[in-house]
Amino acid sequence: MRTPSRPLAYLGTLAIGWFAVGASMAEGPNVWDGPYVGAELGGTTNSGCARWIVSSAGMDLAGKTISQACTSGGSVGGVQFGENFQYGHVFWGMAADINFSTRKTAAGSWVSNGSSAPAGSYFTAERLSPDGFLIFAPRLGYAGREWAPYLRAGGLVAFGGRDSSITYKPPGETVPTASFNSGIDTLGWVAGGGVERGLYGPWSVGFEYMHASVGAGRSGAASCSGTVAACQGFSSIEFENLHNAYTSNMFRIAVNYYFDYW
Repeated sequence: MRTPSRPLAYLGTLAIGWFAVGASMAEGPNVWDGPYVGAELGGTTNSGCARWIVSSAGMDLAGKTISQACTSGGSVGGVQFGENFQYGHVFWGMAADINFSTRKTAAGSWVSNGSSAPAGSYFTAERLSPDGFLIFAPRLGYAGREWAPYLRAGGLVAFGGRDSSITYKPPGETVPTASFNSGIDTLGWVAGGGVERGLYGPWSVGFEYMHASVGAGRSGAASCSGTVAACQGFSSIEFENLHNAYTSNMFRIAVNYYFDYW
């Protein structure tokens, strides 16, 4: 059985191999100064769960859970760009990343006998993880001749958010007559660090770890879409989609090009 740790171990081995063949990027005093752009590839370990509940008058506020699903790891890749400002053996600067990650989805079904919701079949669809992240996180690090370890912290915007839905099909019907949709927060924070190693010419290779967190989602009644008659049948109940905080540990290898090398 393939486990999430194997791709990460492979990436770590590959990074060590690349570092071993590195050489000084430049002969000048400010090796790590100037703008750069690069490509990233890696893996993630994710944590986040979502569940649909139904509540109505006379029921406990927590309601009845009709579906629950959680996410795990995946892959991530994208581009990064920024600019470093070096003074002696210290450098700092702005850095941004556009990363696309493996989308995690889940589907389920629930049949009501009419006691807690209108009788019929309910089909749930969960998007447990975003399609990617837009990250803005400054860097602060030590500028060595060949090595540059650094720390990063900042904010992120998740795109392709974790939207969820329920569709309802009454007994005897062949198509759904009503649906309920719920969204999720898209803002969060990131923190981590990494290290770059200078290669021949203006190129460098680096390994970076970033912890990303998108806060727990909003909880509230999902809106009903459908005919007036279909939605009126749900006037006394509510469907809520609840998310805990989504977190992602990203391990990435990056290859960067420094424009001020020449």
